Amino acid sequence: MYINMLEKTSIFHNYYYGKELLLLGLMLIGIGLRPLMIIGSLIISLVLFFFRNNLHLKKYKKGDIISPSSSEVMSIKKDGRKTKISTYLSPLDRHYMIAPVDCRVKRIDKKLQKGDEERVTVYFEDEKGNEFSLSQIVKKLFVGPGLLGSYVLKWIYDNRIVCFCKEGDKLKRGERWGLIRFGSAMEYKMPGSYKMGMKVGEKYSLGNIIGNMNKDIGIKEKIETWDSDLFENMTLKYLLVGSIAPIIVFMYGWYRCKNIKTHRDILEFSLFKNSKEYGVDGWLLSHYTFFIMMGAIFPNTMRASFLAGLLWEIFEWYCGVYKPEWLEGIGFCTSPSGAKKNGKVWWYWKWQDPIANLLGFMTGKYLSTGRVLL
Repeated sequence: MYINMLEKTSIFHNYYYGKELLLLGLMLIGIGLRPLMIIGSLIISLVLFFFRNNLHLKKYKKGDIISPSSSEVMSIKKDGRKTKISTYLSPLDRHYMIAPVDCRVKRIDKKLQKGDEERVTVYFEDEKGNEFSLSQIVKKLFVGPGLLGSYVLKWIYDNRIVCFCKEGDKLKRGERWGLIRFGSAMEYKMPGSYKMGMKVGEKYSLGNIIGNMNKDIGIKEKIETWDSDLFENMTLKYLLVGSIAPIIVFMYGWYRCKNIKTHRDILEFSLFKNSKEYGVDGWLLSHYTFFIMMGAIFPNTMRASFLAGLLWEIFEWYCGVYKPEWLEGIGFCTSPSGAKKNGKVWWYWKWQDPIANLLGFMTGKYLSTGRVLL
């Protein structure tokens, strides 16, 4: 059982390389002090998310080259006879690497370049004798998009880069060969004969087709699938745009409570005769409209967006039922007479809202891509 858990394909495999943090989290929880228990739980949750080892490879055509990492392309340049592709792995990405084609490990080098805190470059040879290299990189403090990568938890890990392979190993396309523990960039140097179909600014997940060894594939459209990673299409832009709605709700709730004597909710109106009695009102329309925007701008985040909307409804249900003190004056208000029990509750669960969210997202996705579902 122990051996099976440490196989590269096991969902537990990567957690072995984060075991120190898991133990730290358990120790903090075991102390029993509430603040430390919260910190310990957060550390364990971070490790379980960051070191996840889910991978679903599909059937590929002969010569297909697949993405060796989940990362965003920062630059593509010619480097002699090679194509040099620099990428960045965000905190939401899976941080392990796979072989892009069937290949053999020729050598492993740890020579640093300018701005590197760590670098491991693995040189591979494909079945036709073409040589390519894949570099795992941790940048120095405040160098590159990772910024804090070389500093985070350095006192626990001397080496953030882990390489599972050794010289002479033969790897099948899609086989895992390494990972990075915090602070992540990669550099691919692919043979000039490879027909690469990557684009600067695009995000490619593990296993996405990024080229072909024999024929030009062009720039392939990215499509979310049911078994693809849930979080990797959630970019910083997505998080910033997605946060607009809850920020507005918080601000509007505060304004309503400050003006409870005179304020009238502009969204509490029926879309058609007496429809607000059935939950079909201006608030439902706002859900539908906002998710149209999310579906149009971020069409490959349907599952994550629906889940986020559902979690928000659960949060509103909690606020409406339990009325936590820290939300008093925002999510619910005391009455003008000061009687809290007769106050106004602004946040409450509506089963219609998740449906409106999904329909809105599907509408926006159709307008953007011509597709409704995944």
